[in-house]
Amino acid sequence: MYGFVKEKSENTHISSCEVLEIENKYNINFPTILKEYYLQHNGDKIRLCIFTVDEEEFGVAKIVELKYGNCSFEKIVKNDREDGIIDEHLYPLARNEGGDYFYWDIRDENVYMIYCDDVENPVWVCDSIKAFFDLMENN
Repeated sequence: MYGFVKEKSENTHISSCEVLEIENKYNINFPTILKEYYLQHNGDKIRLCIFTVDEEEFGVAKIVELKYGNCSFEKIVKNDREDGIIDEHLYPLARNEGGDYFYWDIRDENVYMIYCDDVENPVWVCDSIKAFFDLMENN
């Protein structure tokens, strides 16, 4: 279903109960496509996906896993909230090779790139996580 998944990772499986636990903890609802991705591929390795939107090139090197990783969803959200730099309606989705993160907005599901050296100016990438995954598939 996700052609950008390169290799299964061991010991990163996540259950629907764990997804629900995270949704409840942060008072969010993961879009269906993202929830399905996590249930099937949490922590799996992906191929580098490079695509262009509005003449800007983006690369996706990893989808943020919900649990079990050094840069898991929960760890990133915790750090973001402690730092107070990232708006509270933005949640991590993926990262590029340089450590910059893509975030999705829980209000409208838009996806943004936030560069580490310019966090005040998120760059709009697309209008949904489905569109984001489509960009990754079609690169």
